[in-house]
Amino acid sequence: MNGLVNTKTYSGSGQIQVTSAQPRELIDYVLPDTPFQVLDTPVDLSIDWRTGTHGELRATLRGAGGKLLFRHAEQSVSLQDTRIDATLHIDKDATTLSLRELSASEPELTLSGTLTVGKTSPRLDLHLDGSRIDIGATRRTAMVLSAENEIVTQLFTVLKTGRISSVSVDTRGDTLEELGNRDHLKIAGRLRDADLHIPTIPWI
Repeated sequence: MNGLVNTKTYSGSGQIQVTSAQPRELIDYVLPDTPFQVLDTPVDLSIDWRTGTHGELRATLRGAGGKLLFRHAEQSVSLQDTRIDATLHIDKDATTLSLRELSASEPELTLSGTLTVGKTSPRLDLHLDGSRIDIGATRRTAMVLSAENEIVTQLFTVLKTGRISSVSVDTRGDTLEELGNRDHLKIAGRLRDADLHIPTIPWI
């Protein structure tokens, strides 16, 4: 760890290298009401930070780990060979987590996006972009991390196998639960070599 802070203005900068860090505390801070838990799985992190004169904090986080474990209720899932590149910005108005890249080899996926936690309604604003997603391998992971959200469940009822070439997710709300509300959630994507199941629609 190295850094320099002006004791009068509290502005400064530095770098922290952490071996076998536990990401649970960071997730709990940014998303205290998240429906899933990040279990104690070691991640090597490099953090470059900078503070401003009005309590502002900017930090760049880069890390890699062999496995990330998540749990919701009695179910657990893992991401293998994970890599993360993100920035965290905190000021008097909002906390913003910008994900340049979150990738895993199993299930195969690459994600990027932005989550903003503000003080005015809607407090939460989420945008995600995904690519190279294996549908079959990702199904269970998506179900657990979304707390079996109705829309996600319906989506994977239709999507069986193949790949999602690209997908974007936009949603906002005052709580994490509201982010999964169908009135707030927009999903658009492109499929490749996909096997779809279209539920039978009875004649009315």
